[in-house]
Amino acid sequence: GIEFVMGCCKDGLRASSIRTYLSQVKRAHLVSGVSWEVDMYLPNQLLRGLENTAEPARRRIAVTPAMFDS
Repeated sequence: GIEFVMGCCKDGLRASSIRTYLSQVKRAHLVSGVSWEVDMYLPNQLLRGLENTAEPARRRIAVTPAMFDS
């Protein structure tokens, strides 16, 4: 838990990406029949802190079919 989150932070990943990766790791464990008994309290606290200190994501414009015709 904590080591994975810290490694992802060190690699510059955003909290939302790390949460997605953790979710997929948990899912892979459960699908393969491996128990998931990870205490997520501290990793969740680290992710909350990362969210609170991260710069806001830049806004992207929505791409519509009309834009492709231009």
